[in-house]
Amino acid sequence: MLACLLKYRFYLKGLNFLLAFKYQKEKDSMPQEERVEVDAREINERLAAIVEAADDAIIAKDLNAIVTSWNPGAERLYGYTAAEMIGKSMTMLEPPERSGEIASIMARIKNGERIAHFETVRIRKDGTRVSISKSVSPIRNGRGVIIGAMNITHDMTVQNKRSKARLELEKFASSRRLSENLSSELNDRLETIKNVHTILMKSLPKDSSDRKLLELAIAETEKIINYSRGIS
Repeated sequence: MLACLLKYRFYLKGLNFLLAFKYQKEKDSMPQEERVEVDAREINERLAAIVEAADDAIIAKDLNAIVTSWNPGAERLYGYTAAEMIGKSMTMLEPPERSGEIASIMARIKNGERIAHFETVRIRKDGTRVSISKSVSPIRNGRGVIIGAMNITHDMTVQNKRSKARLELEKFASSRRLSENLSSELNDRLETIKNVHTILMKSLPKDSSDRKLLELAIAETEKIINYSRGIS
C-alpha cells in the first residue's frame, strides 16, 4: 500500500512538472504583449490568493472611503461579510468620538501619503470595540493616478492585553521591591531599639518595675520584627 502511494505521489510530481514545462513553453511562444498580459494576470491571481489567505484584515476602498474589497480577515475582525460591506462606507465602523478620522486619513491618501502603524479603535458588527493597528497606502491606476486606498489592519486586542498584564506585573514587582526595602529599614531600626532596651534592662535591678517594662517592650519589639520578616 505504501509503495503504491509513493509511486502515485511520484507520478503526480512528474505530471505537474510536465504541465508546467508545457505551459511555460506555450507562454514563451506568445507575442510579447500577450505574454505581458498573462504575467500580469498571474501576478494578480497570486496577490488575490495571498489577500484571501491573510490573517490580517485587508480592505480596499475608493477615495470616498467606499469599500471595494473585503477579505476573510476583515470578516473575522469586524464580523461583517464581504457582501455586507462592499459598497458601504468605512465610516460605519468609526466610533462617535473618532468621527472624521477616516476622512482625515483619506485626505492624506489623496495627497499621496502612506500611513504606517496607525493605532485606533473601530466598532464591530456586534457593537463591541476593537483596538487595531493599520497601515494605509494609496492605490494607483495604470497612469499613476490615485484612485483609492488599501488598508492592512491588525487586531491589537491580544497584544494590548499582554502589554497591560506586563505593566501590572512590573508595578507589582516595583511595589514588592519598595515593600522589601521599607521592611528591611524598619527591621534595622527595630533591632536598634531592641538592643538599646536590652542594654538599659541589664543595668537595672532584677526586681525593678522599670526592668519588667523594658522586658515587655523588648518582647513586643521582637514580635514586630518577626512579623515584618514574615511579610517581606
